[in-house]
Amino acid sequence: MAAIILTIVLISVFSVKTFAAEQGTISFSKSSSGVVIRKETLYKADNYGKTEFIAQEGQVVTKGTPIADVYSWDYNDKDYAELKKLQETIMDYQQNNVYSSIRSEDLEHLNAMIDEKSAEIRAIVKGEAEGNLLVLNKELEKLMDERAAVLRDSIKQDDQLKAFYDQETALKNKIDNWKQTILAEEDGVVSFHFDGTEILLTPENMTKLTVKNINDILQGKSSYTSTEATASRALYRLVSQNEWYVVMICDEKVPEFENNSAFQVEFSYGEDYKYTATIYGHNSESGKEIYYLAFSQPVDKLLLARQVEFKISADYVGIKVPVSAVKTKDGVTGVYYKNEEGKKVFEPAAVLIRQDKECIIEPVDLRSKLDVGSEIYA
Repeated sequence: MAAIILTIVLISVFSVKTFAAEQGTISFSKSSSGVVIRKETLYKADNYGKTEFIAQEGQVVTKGTPIADVYSWDYNDKDYAELKKLQETIMDYQQNNVYSSIRSEDLEHLNAMIDEKSAEIRAIVKGEAEGNLLVLNKELEKLMDERAAVLRDSIKQDDQLKAFYDQETALKNKIDNWKQTILAEEDGVVSFHFDGTEILLTPENMTKLTVKNINDILQGKSSYTSTEATASRALYRLVSQNEWYVVMICDEKVPEFENNSAFQVEFSYGEDYKYTATIYGHNSESGKEIYYLAFSQPVDKLLLARQVEFKISADYVGIKVPVSAVKTKDGVTGVYYKNEEGKKVFEPAAVLIRQDKECIIEPVDLRSKLDVGSEIYA
């Protein structure tokens, strides 16, 4: 009887399977929809009658950069038109009376640039070219101001010019009393477009969003109603360039999201919309799982996006073992392997991904001897 027991024990000992750990890759991907959350501040101004934007949509600005000129409600377009007409009159007078005696490289250069800029604007207006009319008109206005300054410095003032200049100064002062130049209050990316949810959809609030909130937003419904008085209205927003998020809902937990891995996220807009994301956090609610993806790359291409379709993926590279080789000892996950002394030892290991009957693991202790080529017990 003892001989039989000994035989069984020996068979059990010598039948224990081991295998050499291999380097392997297991890929993960998941398609989903989500809500973009930007770290942004909405800036308002007292109700205004007219706005002239100085900064461009999507421009990266620093604190103190001019954003826009806003004019009060009592602003009168007639005064502005009168100023422009007067400036044309001044220019005609200078050219017809005293400009003919002045020739300077600065003036010739400015005239050429003004003609070129004017032609560019006309081509865009006619649909023959593409461009930003707001920016081009600002550039043309600046060139014309420079030309006026050169002429003013070069020409001796007569009584008529003095009268014109006095009228111009009076009109400018009148218009300036209506005007306020708004400066950026912090660094960021400027935008003049709003969807009405900027106050609700912030990084501070995103973990409070319910499944219903998120689904409503994905369907284009806004769950935010403003109760503020209307003494002011939105003028622009400044968006943090390198801090933004996407909130997604899953039907069940995604094990791959538990490993602090970096993921590739490709938005449906095209190949140029590829980013790297990490999992910022996770909530469970109403039988669904809510995940928060964090991004640290420039947000410029998604400055206006709110509802997005995307694919999230990752390639896990490491020690590839059968799922059956992963064991639990005293509540700790790991594998048994043969150490350098030939002894069977337990090594705590993180399971990065499980797929079918295989998984990718990595030792918890970076100094561990467990590596590709190690003899692991099945």
